[in-house]
Amino acid sequence: MLALENIKRKIDIRIGVFKETLYYRLIRYMKPHTRWVAISLGISLVYGAANALNVPLSRDIFETLSKISSGSTTHNYFALFSVYVVYAIILRLSGIVCKFFQTYIMSYVSQRIIIDMRMDMYQHLHRLSMDFFKKWKLGDILSRIFGDIDQVQSTILSNFTSVFPELIKLIGVLGYITFLNWQLTLGTLIIVPFLMYIIDWFGNKLKLISGKIQKKNADIFSVIQEALSAIFIVQSFTMEGHEIKKFSKQNEKSFKISMKGLRIDALRSPVIELLQFAAISLVIWFGGYQIYIGKMSGPELASFFIGVLLLIDPILALSRVYTQTQRSMASARRVFTLIDIEPSIKEISKPIIFDSINGEVRFENINFYYEKSEGNVLRNIDITVTPGEIVALVGASGSGKTTFANLIPRFYDPTDGRMLVDGINIKDCQIFSLRNQIAIVPQDAMLFSGTIKDNISYGKLDATMEEIIEAAKKANAYEFIVKLKNGFYTRVGERGARLSGGQKQRISIARAILRNPKILILDEATSALDTESERLVQDALYKLMEGRTSFVIAHRLSTIVNADRIFVFDNGSIVEIGTHEELMKIDEGNYRKLYNLQFKRTSMPDIE
Repeated sequence: MLALENIKRKIDIRIGVFKETLYYRLIRYMKPHTRWVAISLGISLVYGAANALNVPLSRDIFETLSKISSGSTTHNYFALFSVYVVYAIILRLSGIVCKFFQTYIMSYVSQRIIIDMRMDMYQHLHRLSMDFFKKWKLGDILSRIFGDIDQVQSTILSNFTSVFPELIKLIGVLGYITFLNWQLTLGTLIIVPFLMYIIDWFGNKLKLISGKIQKKNADIFSVIQEALSAIFIVQSFTMEGHEIKKFSKQNEKSFKISMKGLRIDALRSPVIELLQFAAISLVIWFGGYQIYIGKMSGPELASFFIGVLLLIDPILALSRVYTQTQRSMASARRVFTLIDIEPSIKEISKPIIFDSINGEVRFENINFYYEKSEGNVLRNIDITVTPGEIVALVGASGSGKTTFANLIPRFYDPTDGRMLVDGINIKDCQIFSLRNQIAIVPQDAMLFSGTIKDNISYGKLDATMEEIIEAAKKANAYEFIVKLKNGFYTRVGERGARLSGGQKQRISIARAILRNPKILILDEATSALDTESERLVQDALYKLMEGRTSFVIAHRLSTIVNADRIFVFDNGSIVEIGTHEELMKIDEGNYRKLYNLQFKRTSMPDIE
């Protein structure tokens, strides 16, 4: 009994290990398509059988030709020969039809699997936390979504369109030639262990190189993405040559790695062909000897030789598939490495769902760091913001303002302390319902490549046209929108490239207005605008902030003098709190220094 339990435990362990393998994870993607895979395997069986039957048929054809050439008149051998030829044509046509349907079905299955994998990866990316996107290059992510998954797809397709038909063909032909002459078959198969070793050696070498190639492709993706996304800076600083050299350098590195792989791949075929030639030579010599001692006839040897030739295609196909599989395993590993990354921001099993909130936000003894070795970015933050209060966050660059704001929608969790909304720890809340109560207007207004209507309704997809127009009016965007040829249906281009900075910012504000949030975060929303655009945007922002708990990050202090409270950040701590007037009364205060410094630089008129 104990022995049985030990065996069962070992089997369970091995099954558990297998379930962690890349092969098993890829096989799981086939589960929804089991019916089509089964049909494909059935067709493969017919295809393999049709090819294998050519071997005994060839023996009969050669024997009949031998009788015809000898002048035998006992039977009508030519009529029999004609029947055999018709059989050969039928077998060939059957193989062609089976190959077509099998390839088409498995192309469909492999495409569906790749779509499923891409969807899994894309959905997973949306679940990952902000710290992931700070650490990973966009080019590396895109390389895995496209290059690596395409590599996996080609392997899945080749496995099913080549492995199963050719394997069945191999088994059928091998079975027949063994029946025909087992000694000759055994002599032929002596070469197989050497062949398998060579194939495995080349496959492992190419697997290592393939991983390096995919990594280098990711570096190339990153160089392209970075340069093209900042093409305005590249061209304005006349750095096109520099970027081209960077790209060329990465390209050359990729070329060298690829050529190393190609050299190994180019060597693989001649070595395998040499072994095949040795096997065929052995068949010819030993077959001739079998005829000499009277154990085989000429037609039987010809049939055996055709069988050996028919074995070449399956062996070569299996060799190619094995090599390609080894290559794609490097790609599959890169895909699943990304899918296996756990988000740092996680929900509890039964989170609290916010249907609505009042908008009170409390930072309770908060400390935070991105990397422990770099020290705290926020230190000992302990403040409460009441519902509807407008709070301005000021301080030098890197003082912690944006990090402070990013804790509110739970883009990050504090290292120490608690974040509370309406007295509830946001770690106990459903992330979606929390963020659904928040709107963010970033400094760089991010628009998507659709219409103006699409972008305004992005936070509320079921909004009516009347609601969209009303939001545009409150954001001071309606006037410029209706002047456009296509009005709200004007396409804005990638990242809103066809609109000015002020126009993009007002559409971004309209999007926030339509969302109707209880908490609002404005990240330096007017810092990059001209005076007229700033006036329009600032007026829209005042309308937006009415009755909402608002956090305004700004370097242009003239825009936040009317805030209910101003938090002054310095080196991760809030060092001063008060209204504009209260903070201006503090001699040698940080806020007063920043304010006076800005007015000296810009010669702004005093704002009451």
